[in-house]
Amino acid sequence: MTDAAEVGASGPAGTRSRPMTSRFRQREKEILDAAAEVFARKGYSAASVEDVASVVGMLKGSLYYYVDSKEDLLYRLTKVIHQDALETLEATTAVGGTAEDRMRALVRLHFEKLAANIAYTRVFYHEFRHLTGERYVEIVSLRETYERYVVALVEEGQAKGAFCRRRDPHVVMLAVLTLLNSVQQWYRPDGEADMGHLTDEYAAFVVGGLRCPRATRCTCGSQPKEEPR
Repeated sequence: MTDAAEVGASGPAGTRSRPMTSRFRQREKEILDAAAEVFARKGYSAASVEDVASVVGMLKGSLYYYVDSKEDLLYRLTKVIHQDALETLEATTAVGGTAEDRMRALVRLHFEKLAANIAYTRVFYHEFRHLTGERYVEIVSLRETYERYVVALVEEGQAKGAFCRRRDPHVVMLAVLTLLNSVQQWYRPDGEADMGHLTDEYAAFVVGGLRCPRATRCTCGSQPKEEPR
């Protein structure tokens, strides 16, 4: 999971730079964690900077040493999620192997990172639309980079005969990411679910759904495969 403080204290044009000492980073992470908790619980529109400051145990004025505004908090939270996403792409690419191998890796890593950062995930999923200007454009660009990677992975699997060629790669991408992002609706970090079991089941479901159906004679030209045990 990306350390929230690694996002840094500067953003798009107009935000001021701050000294990135270890003490600053530690305090910034505490503030971002508190903002994620408050925004997830109350909603971005209903929450205030005072709410966040109260959770951290700071005065509102002191909080502004670390952030410029409430939107600045939301921007940094979404940056954490998208930096995690880019790390997932790098790790998935490093796996090598077949498109199936990398799809399994992507599903597992995506799930694990969202579950480890569940409050941030909920804030991004429900509140992202409140970003404005350059910040909104930047986050959309990061999201599109991830989406293009998934589409390319599906297309590669289709070209190699591993995935059914009758599937629309763009629709598959939307379905896979919607499935994974729904983790924020039900996952509880203090629950009894085993992470390894959950990620294995999600990976098997996604990869199995991309193959040609074994119960029918598919005309796309791909060869259905059994799920490895």
